[in-house]
Amino acid sequence: MKKNKFLICLGATGGHIFPGLSIAEEIKKRDANSEIIFINSTNYNVGMPNMDIDYELKSIFIKGFVGKKIIDKIKSVFSLLIGTYQSILIIRKFKPDFVIGTGGFTWLPVSIASFLLKKNIFIIEGNSVPGLANKISSKISKKIYISFESTRKFFSKKKIMLTGYPVRNHNNISKDHKDIDILVTGGSQGSNNLNLKFVTQVESLVQKLAKNGIDKIFIVHQTGINDYETIKSSYIKLKSKYVGIDFLVEPFIHNIFDYLAQTKLLISRAGASTIFESFRFNLHSILVPLINSTNNHQYRNAIEMSEKKLAEIWIEKEELHKLTNIIVNHLSSPKNNDVFKIEREKMKKKNSANIIIEDILRDYEN
Repeated sequence: MKKNKFLICLGATGGHIFPGLSIAEEIKKRDANSEIIFINSTNYNVGMPNMDIDYELKSIFIKGFVGKKIIDKIKSVFSLLIGTYQSILIIRKFKPDFVIGTGGFTWLPVSIASFLLKKNIFIIEGNSVPGLANKISSKISKKIYISFESTRKFFSKKKIMLTGYPVRNHNNISKDHKDIDILVTGGSQGSNNLNLKFVTQVESLVQKLAKNGIDKIFIVHQTGINDYETIKSSYIKLKSKYVGIDFLVEPFIHNIFDYLAQTKLLISRAGASTIFESFRFNLHSILVPLINSTNNHQYRNAIEMSEKKLAEIWIEKEELHKLTNIIVNHLSSPKNNDVFKIEREKMKKKNSANIIIEDILRDYEN
């Protein structure tokens, strides 16, 4: 029996890496004999700690285009030629049956090479607004799997399937009790603005919680590499003043699901990976969208989640006391958020990775 071969293209951030890992997990669960290789740019994981990837990882040379200066855009165009040529060599050698991309600048040369070599191309679009690479590669793909209803308008109706976002396996969770009051994360690379604004309001938060009879709070804060020392220092100063504060500061949390399982309130950016992975756990979310994200996709992600009663939103240009009040309201009166809990419970049951792989294989067999 012929083995199925999958080439999965990743990207520079967790939002492009994690769905690829989820798809690989599902492939191996269905057929352990399947062959999988990952492909990424030579500078992937910029600003992130190295991630352990259990599959063969190929690299190509490609530079980003969107949001760059003119000279860097020119360099990006030349790198596209190089990256496409390198992708052709990899694909010719591996001979994949399926090529799956999660978006990002690495995906464009891989999708072009796959088209030239007449491979089956599939796209996973995690955000509400697709990036440039997925918009271009959608013209040559067989199927596009989307996570948000609002994404339909950007692609051909014949190719779209609303599957939700594929999340990584979280079966091996060691704890499932709510020890963490607040988990703060700016995404896989951290967020300087979110880090500083959250820490700035912690003193006011502690004071307001005390008035509501809560004299202890445990905060876990994933800062990213660049802000780790600064934010940790801020918490140490706060703890010297308020003995009820306990904290854990990490540059990157590898076992994030263990922490999500223990969390009451998540405060995070509005990237698709963080949003959909959090749905698997009994917690409440406050989304703080990155204002200058590509195509403002984080804001649109957050708006759709808010409209569906899946999360609350705080915008960074708003007063800090508004964020503080949302946090106090939830920790003091969690029953006020029952409507959010009901909607999030509905999202737990969907196995998006399984739906995607089943559809790919069904399409191939037919």
